Formats: sequence, C-alpha cells, structure tokens
Amino acid sequence: MSIHLVTGASTGMGFSTALALAERGESVVVVARRDEALQVLAGEHPDLIEPVDGDVADRVDRDRIVAHVGGRPLASIVHGAATAVPTEPWTQLDPDELSHHFQVHVAAPIALTAALLRAGAVERSVIFDSYSAATPRDGWGAYSILKAAVQLAMRSAALELEDTAILRVYPGAVATPLLDRILGSGPEVAAAEFYRDLRDQGLVSTPTEIGNQLANLLTTPLGADRNGEHLHHIGHSIPQG
Repeated sequence: MSIHLVTGASTGMGFSTALALAERGESVVVVARRDEALQVLAGEHPDLIEPVDGDVADRVDRDRIVAHVGGRPLASIVHGAATAVPTEPWTQLDPDELSHHFQVHVAAPIALTAALLRAGAVERSVIFDSYSAATPRDGWGAYSILKAAVQLAMRSAALELEDTAILRVYPGAVATPLLDRILGSGPEVAAAEFYRDLRDQGLVSTPTEIGNQLANLLTTPLGADRNGEHLHHIGHSIPQG
C-alpha cells in the first residue's frame, strides 16, 4: 500500500494536509522537529499517521526519515517544512541567515526527494509555490529568493524524472505566521496594504481549507500525463501573468 510523506507537519498547511489525507483513509508519514505536535497529530488517526521527529535540513535526520519509509512506494512527498523568513530591506539581508533558510526551503526538498527516489518509487513531489518567486516586493527579498530557487529546482526535476510528477501548488494568501507578520507591518512593507485588502475581502484561506483541497488533489489519479510539471492554483489563488 502506498503512503504519503508530509514534512513541516507540526503546524499550518503541513499539519492540515496530513490530517486531511488521513481523514480520507490515506496512510501518512509526518515529519517535523516538534515531536509533541506530531504526537498530537498522530493521535487523531493512530492507525494511519506515523510520526517521525527530525529536521529535514539535517543529513542524519533525512537518512532516518528515508529509513522509516523503508522503500515503500510513496503516493506523494509534500514539502511543507518552512522557516520564519524575515521581511526586511534588501540591504539588511544576512547571508548566513539566508543560507540557513536555503537549507530548509531548497536544499532539503532536493535531497529528500532524491534519497527517497533511490529507495523506491515516488509518484508526486509537491512544493508550495508562490507568485513571489517571479514578483519581487519591497521587503520580501529573502522570501522571493527562496521561492524562486525551489521553483527552479523542482522545474528542473520535472524535466529529468521520468516516473515522478512535480506539483507546484499555489495556495495564494493563507492565514500563517508569515501573513500575520505582513499584516502587522508598517509602511516599510509595501505589500502589507495589498494583503489587508485581501483579508478584508475574505480572500485569505485557512490552512484547513488548503489542506483539504490539496488532499483532494493528491487522492485523484494523475492520468496519462503523470510525469512532468503540474501547476495547481488552490484556495483563493488567482493565476497571474
């Protein structure tokens, strides 16, 4: 029986996606650094949810995650692990801090997908994409850099992987700590007013809404064009450009 692997499953969209998959009867390996939160999630469906505490940016922990999967075919890998990327002026970007975020947002999805492919079949590899990958905004330099890098990493994978579909999922504005920081920003963050307008119009999704939509997507057969690159706009996401 195939399973799903969801990283960053202790909170937010990762948590909600894992829970929604289990509610559909799917087996899920959930990964995060916070074991207590994983145990809470696993307690919702102990027969379907397998918790593995670990840091996807750590090579030893990634090896342990791969060993736990044990070569079982994966219906999907959902790369939900994230860090609190700061919104700050471009001139204040800290290269060392940016490198740390890069390990989680970009290097880990590459390394984990590759390692799991060496161990067994992977039907889908999924990232949460963002319009910020192609649309720079004042104060969002670090976030845009990371999203652009992981997008190109997975688009490259889509060209080379013959039996794995690469899903770039655009969830739009979601009620996450990142959005809370933006909404609480002052005039130095030019995008803050834009997202306040979305919030006031009811165009900000909850993690639960995104999790349910993504779970529906991941439990739907891929069809004839199973490999290659697949773009999906969910939540209140509107295709741009």
